[in-house]
Amino acid sequence: DYQLFVVGEGQLKEDIQKQIDNLNLKEAITLAGKKSRQELVSLYNQSEIFIMTSLWEGFPKVLLEAIACGCKVISTEVDSIPNILGKDYKYLIKPMSEKDVYNAFSRVVLDNKQSFVEQYNDILKKYNWEGIKEDMKQIYLKS
Repeated sequence: DYQLFVVGEGQLKEDIQKQIDNLNLKEAITLAGKKSRQELVSLYNQSEIFIMTSLWEGFPKVLLEAIACGCKVISTEVDSIPNILGKDYKYLIKPMSEKDVYNAFSRVVLDNKQSFVEQYNDILKKYNWEGIKEDMKQIYLKS
């Protein structure tokens, strides 16, 4: 009963579209392309789950945006992501592992949104301006 929206553009778009067509998954998967900030917020708000399968990331604001809009998040454990979500976050997956994506998705679907609220509130507090200011202050005081 889920619809997959793939947002963004990339060099594999045509290959992915061919796979969607060949597997007759047009009703289940939409390659949404680039979206404006407003369109992204709308998609987040309509979504239950956000999956980020990046191979590398700097500081992915999309994680915070998805969390702020109430999405349950599954993400690869690359670069700064474990620091943002927490190293013990139970939906961190290995890059390029279809099995991990499948297993995490199978579990997160059954996980009550309420179980994420406290952890997500802590994450959002850490990355608001007051939280960032406090982190910088602590770093400065340690120097």
